Amino acid sequence: MKRNRILLILLIALVLFLLFELIFRPAALVNSLGSAFYRHKKYGTAAKVFDKKHKPALKGNRAKALYQEGKYDEAEAAYSEAQADLDYDAGNAAFQKDDLEKARDKYIQALLKDPKDEDTKANLELTLKRLQKQPQPEQQPQQDEENKRNEDEVRNILDALDQKERQDRKQQQQPKGNGRTRDWW
Repeated sequence: MKRNRILLILLIALVLFLLFELIFRPAALVNSLGSAFYRHKKYGTAAKVFDKKHKPALKGNRAKALYQEGKYDEAEAAYSEAQADLDYDAGNAAFQKDDLEKARDKYIQALLKDPKDEDTKANLELTLKRLQKQPQPEQQPQQDEENKRNEDEVRNILDALDQKERQDRKQQQQPKGNGRTRDWW
């Protein structure tokens, strides 16, 4: 009787602990579950588990599982997506420290890897506006030219990303037929 009571208390404690983990730290639980599948060489299942949460570490683990499964194109895309998230987070940290140049560079790197990320675009625009409002110390003409070239480069990258996004939208809007077009010439 006493033994059953102790086992019941341990079982309840275990269930409460798992509920706590599930509620307050779901990414850790998902990571543990995905890692278990990965260790047992069930890479496809591991990739599906890691895909359920959108944390950079899980995306990196998903990429590793896809690589082991032999899906190299998907793995490459997943690695790029995970790196874009890390660049975005690094840009946010730099922005909070008021290191606006570094934040701008990290946001640009993230956008080059994931051009459709609206949050990154918005953060880059905010960073560029804050950079323009900052009082500029007296600079030599050579530094002014370099800054202007950097700003032009950033604007060119943003314009290219916008153009790519417009092309992607246009392709998505085109009806998919039987492979033939009316104007084949």
